Amino acid sequence: DVKSLPEAVDRLMREIHAAVTAIKPDALIEYRQPYMGPGMRQYGNMFRAHDCAGDLSQNRCSIANLRLTSGGAAVHADPLMWNVKDTPENAARFVLSSIFSTEQYSVMLRTLPQDHRRMLEHWIAFSLKHRESLLKGKFHPHGFGHNYPVIEAESAKERIVAVYDGESVARCGRSDRDIYVINATAADGIIAETATAHVTTFDMQGRKQQVLNVKKGLNKLPIPAGGYAKIK
Repeated sequence: DVKSLPEAVDRLMREIHAAVTAIKPDALIEYRQPYMGPGMRQYGNMFRAHDCAGDLSQNRCSIANLRLTSGGAAVHADPLMWNVKDTPENAARFVLSSIFSTEQYSVMLRTLPQDHRRMLEHWIAFSLKHRESLLKGKFHPHGFGHNYPVIEAESAKERIVAVYDGESVARCGRSDRDIYVINATAADGIIAETATAHVTTFDMQGRKQQVLNVKKGLNKLPIPAGGYAKIK
């Protein structure tokens, strides 16, 4: 009976949840797209983007959609993989596509080129340092119809804005806290709307590049591809 199928599935899911949590009350139970939604929070506490190996755009969009519908549940990226023969700047784009989620990796660390390893070490350290903002702060993805070309998150002490499309503008908002602008595009430099500010740029390995002052308005920030700027 097709009409009774939803009830049967609901009953089964509840039985699974009850059986698992009876053994381990704080068990981690993960469900994946596309069979999830707000109602699934009663059955599990982690949600993961569906399979999209090598598709950084799909990973980003899936994560954003999950963050918008999963409340306080943990959102996991689909495990990341990229061509080890690619540039470290482009490899960084795969990492940055999932920086607003719990990241997982499917690359063999022992076979990664050293410049890729340094890039990965830097962005893992950045993610850990800023996890309160990236994972637990206010989450604002922009441009649903254009695959979320700009995503931002903020906590009480900082705002992080990531730009994924070179044609988009990073709107940094009020200068009431430290602001980080991430260049997740393939080009060097992005356009940002800022207040009058002091800017320091870093490359994809976290190495300082330039220090400059900008005036209020639209500015082209010389952020290397896969890098970021800190605005004070």
